[in-house]
Amino acid sequence: MLAPYAITLSFVLLAAANLRGHIRRVLKHPMLIAIAIWAAVHLLANGDTKGTVLFASILAYALVDFVSAVQRHATKLFAPSARHDAMAVAAGIVAALAVMALHRVLFGAAVGLLRTSRRRRFVAMLPQIGMMLFQNGKLVDTGTRIPLAAGPVSIRSMPR
Repeated sequence: MLAPYAITLSFVLLAAANLRGHIRRVLKHPMLIAIAIWAAVHLLANGDTKGTVLFASILAYALVDFVSAVQRHATKLFAPSARHDAMAVAAGIVAALAVMALHRVLFGAAVGLLRTSRRRRFVAMLPQIGMMLFQNGKLVDTGTRIPLAAGPVSIRSMPR
C-alpha cells in the first residue's frame, strides 16, 4: 500500500522540477526521479505484457537520462526559495489526489481501495484481491481472496 505515497511523491517532484526550490537544488533532476518512481510503481502494479513493456521502457528512459544528465553536469545554478518548495508540495499533492480520484474514469484501472455500497473495502494486491472490512474503526483482513488473471490491471471499470 505504499504506491499512493510513492505516486504522490512523484507528483511533488514533477512540480518541483520547474520551480526554483530547495528540492530541485538538492535532487538536481527531480523530474527524472519522478518519472522513474511513477514508472516503477506502475511496472509493479501491472501484470500484463503491454503494461510491462510500456512501464519498463519509461523506467529505462528515466534511468538512462538521469545517468546522462549527472555525467554531463546538466544543472543550472539559482537561488532556491522555500516558497517554491511549498508550491511544489501543494501542487503535487493536489494533482496526485485528482489523478487518483479520476484514474478509473481516465484509464479504466482502479487505484488503491475499491469501495462498495456496504462500506467494505477491496484492496488490490498481486495477483489477487483481498477483501477487507471496517470493524470498530479499524481495517481488518477477512481472509477472502479473489484471484486475478493479470494482477490489478485486470480490474476494469469500463470495457476496452
